[in-house]
Amino acid sequence: MTTSEQLHATEPQGADEAQRHDDASYSRFPLLVRKNARLINAAVFFLLMMTTFVILEPDIFLSSRIYTSVFTTMPFLLIMVVPAVFLVTSGEIDLSFGAVFGLSAFVFARSIDSGVPFLLAMLGGLLAGGAIGLLNGTMVSRLGLSSLVATLGMNFLLRGLVLVLAGGKGIPLLELRDSGWYSLFLGRLGPIPVQMIWGALAAGLGVVLYSRHRFGVRIHCVGDNADAAREMGINVANTKTAAFVYMGVSAAFAGMLSTMLLSNWFGTAGDGFLLLVLAAVFV
Repeated sequence: MTTSEQLHATEPQGADEAQRHDDASYSRFPLLVRKNARLINAAVFFLLMMTTFVILEPDIFLSSRIYTSVFTTMPFLLIMVVPAVFLVTSGEIDLSFGAVFGLSAFVFARSIDSGVPFLLAMLGGLLAGGAIGLLNGTMVSRLGLSSLVATLGMNFLLRGLVLVLAGGKGIPLLELRDSGWYSLFLGRLGPIPVQMIWGALAAGLGVVLYSRHRFGVRIHCVGDNADAAREMGINVANTKTAAFVYMGVSAAFAGMLSTMLLSNWFGTAGDGFLLLVLAAVFV
């Protein structure tokens, strides 16, 4: 076979391969859309909503000040919403994270007020949140209590405990305003509050754990069918307990950030987040 004949023979094969490649690309696109339908729907709805707001009130929604205000307070909510998704997916719920928010912030504020170094005070707050999460997880996954009842009771218990320990008084933390730690957690990068970056990091970590890590896979399996997950070798109790600990540590972190932002701890810290977090999860 001559060289020209070989070229003519290979041309249809190359065209067929290119056609198959194009067909595969087109077939992957609808699959990608179906797999991310909820995310795409939410993004489209958000864009339509923001477009409507901008058209109706351009002076407000084209101003950077409103977004700076939102980015100042929204991260606290975001940090708690992410682990709440894991709990709901696993078939459980936590109604005590608002109280964990307040208790961990109290531990942090009391430690700072007593002269404890910042990092140790923050570690104490995180450990307090993780301990409550571990207790919640143990009651639900090992003692068989309803997560709704157990965490609601824990919420009232912690609220009363915090008020008794604090004597009904607040704890001012004005000295943190001029510290480098404040700039690290609540400073500014241009017009963007640093806490928004922490919130974005928490959300990014949640996305990786939820969709790209074995912990997220186990959460999905446990939520779909706990008995089947157990037969697959998944420790259902440990998985659910880990989700509660994740919730507790996240609520503690959010509580400490909020306390630093206000430069004061109040006995009502964490109130008002319950419905907002649950609405964000389910909506």
